[in-house]
Amino acid sequence: MRTGNFEYAEEQTGSFRREPPKNKAHGISRGKDGTTQPGPEGRKNVCSAANAPRGIQRSDVITAFLRKAYAELHPTGVLLSLDVFGVMAWQRPVDLSHTGQDIVGMAKYCDVLSPMIYPSHFFGMDNIAHPGDAPEHFIGESMARFELITKGSGVVIRPWLQAFRWRTKTYSPEYIKVQVATAKEKGGIGFLFWNAANDYSKPYAAMPEMRAADSKEGSQDKDKAKFFRGDELPGTTVKANLAPAPHSAP
Repeated sequence: MRTGNFEYAEEQTGSFRREPPKNKAHGISRGKDGTTQPGPEGRKNVCSAANAPRGIQRSDVITAFLRKAYAELHPTGVLLSLDVFGVMAWQRPVDLSHTGQDIVGMAKYCDVLSPMIYPSHFFGMDNIAHPGDAPEHFIGESMARFELITKGSGVVIRPWLQAFRWRTKTYSPEYIKVQVATAKEKGGIGFLFWNAANDYSKPYAAMPEMRAADSKEGSQDKDKAKFFRGDELPGTTVKANLAPAPHSAP
């Protein structure tokens, strides 16, 4: 279940290029007058603090919906996972107001939380000019913050990681490995990759290297495995058959 996602694409989609406004962080930007606004997807609903409606908030609606959904689904054995903006790890009131994603409240009504912590999207954060080239910092800081604010909830943190070259000069299989290793080191259980064009060539190249590294260190020991949990289900790996099925005569 996605509670909201907005991707700026460059060469990924092959159809358009859109540059985000300056000082933009995860779909949230700061205007010339110092006020903070949602990204393009939310500008229709922007209102000033002076005339903002009182009463029920976006976070109340989202949390109430999740409470009801979880109560209906969980007894049946269904696991519920939620995708949230990575910037919510910083717990800024202005981000909560615009997204409605109250992480503390949402964590009570899901089994897995998947924050979108793509390094290149942290524009203007932590005084780092080129966040896309600082994957270790932003993955590590995001994971540490999410682990802290969800402590005691029992929720699993399984992050979305960056699998595209937008706003980074260092995108490579090594870039993938840095993200995965940092996420695991900071308490992540599993991981997800995102690429708008479905180009996962870099993760595909990194996977066997990560597997080999873990095997060398002793992947059966969770503490030694650098990339994977070390407790994946046993069984024979099955390679996908990409060849077309033989055509049978009628």
